[in-house]
Amino acid sequence: MLNRMERWLSGHRWFKRCAQGSKMASLEAELGQRVKELRTLRSEVAELRQASETQDGAEHDDRSRGVFVIGCPRSGTSVFSWALAQHPSFWTSAESDYLLDLFGGGHLHRAYKQAYERKDSGWLKKQNVGFAEFAEKLGLGVEALYISRAKGRRWIDATPGYTLMIPEVMRLFPAASFLHIVRDGRAVVNSMVSSGFDTEWASDFDLACRTWVHYAELGHEAAGAHPQRTLEVRHDKLTAEPQRELGRVFEFLGEQPCERSTQLISTKRINSSYGNVGSEDIRSAKDPATAPQRPWLAWSSKRQDAFAAIASETMSKLGYELNDWDGN
Repeated sequence: MLNRMERWLSGHRWFKRCAQGSKMASLEAELGQRVKELRTLRSEVAELRQASETQDGAEHDDRSRGVFVIGCPRSGTSVFSWALAQHPSFWTSAESDYLLDLFGGGHLHRAYKQAYERKDSGWLKKQNVGFAEFAEKLGLGVEALYISRAKGRRWIDATPGYTLMIPEVMRLFPAASFLHIVRDGRAVVNSMVSSGFDTEWASDFDLACRTWVHYAELGHEAAGAHPQRTLEVRHDKLTAEPQRELGRVFEFLGEQPCERSTQLISTKRINSSYGNVGSEDIRSAKDPATAPQRPWLAWSSKRQDAFAAIASETMSKLGYELNDWDGN
């Protein structure tokens, strides 16, 4: 935003010819002040993020070692989390969502900044509370909710929306691990537009493509930036070789393999968009053998071109090829 503002100020010389005298000076002063404010805000956000990252990987023995399954909607987050929960050490339930409203969209940073920078030196400043401590203590209450229901097991939350606020979730839950499940974007987009869900990406093909790119990029970036806390899992490998891939996941989480987890992945699909007749059929578990193979081969050439234009770079980055449109 700052760069766009600066380019606007320097590039539109015609604007200067449209106003004279004090009016022009006033407008230039006001715009200059906005640029200064944007520059200051960008610097402050960078400082907060740096302060957050300095403690990444630190020991938090007193915190719950929960697990967040992140990834784009329709990527298999549900079946993955329920398979993990077959392990006697884990527990999961429905998606929680509410962290997005409480702390997402920059709310967490803004709340801290506003309270810390009170003109009368508010409580946070007087008590020398840094951003990292602020976030960690706020996360304790949510963590207590998970613990109260997990009954001694490690909790798993598989809310796809939390992919949009990974840095905040990492600060709120400093001992939690993250599993990014990534699926071929064509399979995800096909599932989105076939789901029948009441959400924009379910009825807009281009938006579905862009949604997959956005989520996949965020999760992949987190896996690269925080390898000690984030493991990337490919959906195709998980379903093709569940025992091997789940073994890798449980090793990352510090747990022994579980045959029941492998069995669930091998025999069931949850919330699948295929084989549905009634509106509630999507909630029923399906046999993986009945899943359509490469359904994107039935897309029109217009849709194939649209997906390639929007998502080819991300597909390549994640190791997927776009050379099988003809079925070969």
